[in-house]
Amino acid sequence: MRTTVFVGPSLGIEHVSTITSAPNWRVDVRPPCKIGDVFNSVEAGAEVIIMIDGYFEHTPAVWHKEVLYALERGVTVFGASSMGALRACELAAFGMIGVGAIYQQYATGVLEDDDEVAVSHLDASSGYQCVSDAMVSIRYGIDLAIDAQVLEAQFGKQLIARCKSQYYPLRNWESVFADAIELGLENEQLYAFKDFIHNNDTDLKAIDAREVLHKAYDYITSSEKLPVNNVRLNRTVFWHHLESVAKKAQPLCGHEVTEKRLLDHIKITNNDVRQVALIWALVNVVFEKLPLQKMSDQQAFEQFRYRHGLTTAQAVKQFLSDKSLSQQECLALAHREAKVRQVARFYRTEMDASLIEATKYCGQFNELMTLCSSKWESLKSKGLSEPEVSDVDDIDAVFSWLRAHLGMSEFVSAPQLIEELGFESQAGFVREMLAHYLSCQEFSV
Repeated sequence: MRTTVFVGPSLGIEHVSTITSAPNWRVDVRPPCKIGDVFNSVEAGAEVIIMIDGYFEHTPAVWHKEVLYALERGVTVFGASSMGALRACELAAFGMIGVGAIYQQYATGVLEDDDEVAVSHLDASSGYQCVSDAMVSIRYGIDLAIDAQVLEAQFGKQLIARCKSQYYPLRNWESVFADAIELGLENEQLYAFKDFIHNNDTDLKAIDAREVLHKAYDYITSSEKLPVNNVRLNRTVFWHHLESVAKKAQPLCGHEVTEKRLLDHIKITNNDVRQVALIWALVNVVFEKLPLQKMSDQQAFEQFRYRHGLTTAQAVKQFLSDKSLSQQECLALAHREAKVRQVARFYRTEMDASLIEATKYCGQFNELMTLCSSKWESLKSKGLSEPEVSDVDDIDAVFSWLRAHLGMSEFVSAPQLIEELGFESQAGFVREMLAHYLSCQEFSV
């Protein structure tokens, strides 16, 4: 099963690799999770997610709703050790599986504060090496020393209280030993205490991290099936914003470039594409405010296919490949085109009122005026000031010529073309089509 592990300072990558190198276990080891990462893992096809470490404070932490989204999609989610233990405790009722002593202490109320598992650490290039020790591990080590009668219980409680009062990046065993001296621990006992800590595994976060990896592997390789979660995520406006932001951070299919990086490149290099995007965005907003009905998926896609001449499955497949579109993206594009046509038809009068002004803005007014004037003067000189169907041999051939001249599919019908070009009537369309055809034939002689 495809598994994603979010891990950093709690367990060294070499230890993770040793455990996850088991045969038939497809594991993607990722850095500590942050907002959007669990969502992206689900979108990438993860079937099991193991959350150990996660960012917070300077980076927005992974949302609870991301885990709920994963559970809703049927993904098995384990949590332990650090951020994973916190989220598992908070979401156990919804099906997230908590593992380890730290999770149990949070679940039973022994621990409540998030700072118990917080550590300061270096970046990925240094293997997320810790520069502080977690309070929960220090607490665990002192408890072990008390159980081994290396420390007296009351003295151990004083050390824990001293350590707990410090800001989490300042907590480490050296400061604990310094506190022990200040509190009056005699040299012989201090040496025994240090020796005990250095010779025993007191890193509870690492212990739990190893446990959850083994637990997940046992689940994956067993026939045991967990109960189906009946989680239903309430998709609020904040969730939709998260989806948008998270997707921009994903590497695009087949590339290492993220969507955000490509967007920034387009903004600085291609204004034409931005104008198309602006039109689509405005049409989408306007469409929702108009008394227009959205087409069904089948209707929108069928119109799209014929408008683009995609009459066979192979033609559709080739179109998707050429345009780098998924089937879902192609369907969305079909709906966009349909909405543009519907909105254009609704605002045809307003568009006509703006067309001439638009030609001036685009710097094409003089050229178009000259061509239009020349066309009608030439036709008038030939006695064709009002072209009629009888002036051509085959009106269907003229229509086919116009479609090809406009770069449109042969499957676009006359009514569809009349609607798309914004003519008020069929008679007006036929007259202009004949005039354009006859003038082009005249000029090409």
